[in-house]
Amino acid sequence: MIEQIFQKSGILNYTQILSKHPLLENGISILYNHKNLVELGKFKNHILKKNEIFYAEIDWKYLVSIIQEKKIIYIPFSRYPTSRRDLSLLVDKTISFEKINQLIKKKENHIIKKIQIYDLYEGKNFPISKKSYTVSFFFESQKETLTDKIINNSMKEIEFFLKKELKAEIREK
Repeated sequence: MIEQIFQKSGILNYTQILSKHPLLENGISILYNHKNLVELGKFKNHILKKNEIFYAEIDWKYLVSIIQEKKIIYIPFSRYPTSRRDLSLLVDKTISFEKINQLIKKKENHIIKKIQIYDLYEGKNFPISKKSYTVSFFFESQKETLTDKIINNSMKEIEFFLKKELKAEIREK
């Protein structure tokens, strides 16, 4: 929902960092121009014994000020389908999802519409110094239906790039 608000508001270049919110498990702070815009996460289990409740706190004054500054440009939806591919990585524990996200964005692969964290795992079956991310890539073109060959080549480039830049190990699903 937060991403949809950002898209509709023209907010595209934001960063995500893990936060130490006292009530949230795996909390995330979303920053825009290095200023906190959103705090979100799932309430810790000891607070809510039976239910999972997700929480998002938006700095509405800051959001409105950003929207007022932006010139929102309408880009029509693609007539062609979106394809999703997941990639499981084993990386050094110090590497954040945001670092992975920003590195891939710098590659300027024009068919990647969105990058999203699907899973994060640390613990049993992995060295103490490592963690596993599963990252979802959404591919789309405004010009054509993307073939498996095009998407698979793009995924191979991403894998090669992450191995080179982060010394990531690609995990089989």
